[in-house]
Amino acid sequence: MNELAESAGTVTAIGMGTVFVCLVLLYGMTHMLGAIVGRAQAPAPKPKPAVPATSDPVETASGTAAPSGPSRETIAAAITLVLARHRASRARSNQPSGVDPWKLAGRVRALRSD
Repeated sequence: MNELAESAGTVTAIGMGTVFVCLVLLYGMTHMLGAIVGRAQAPAPKPKPAVPATSDPVETASGTAAPSGPSRETIAAAITLVLARHRASRARSNQPSGVDPWKLAGRVRALRSD
């Protein structure tokens, strides 16, 4: 056993192998616990509300039914996305270009300390 412990390569291999096995076991345990906790904390699926009966689709001149238009939720979501993109494009930085933010923070702190 002493000859085995005296070999630096053998000791290194045993140490690295032990660490590798422990990491694999740790990964397996966290994966298993995550799956169990994930299922336990998952919200129960909500029943979908019944779709109210709408009038028949409007018929076109050719006699075929025209598809109904987009829903109110779809229109609201589209408007929200357009407004968010518009606001993001006009946002500007408050600090002038080429000014170090640390220097600016130091000046503000010096002004406030008086």
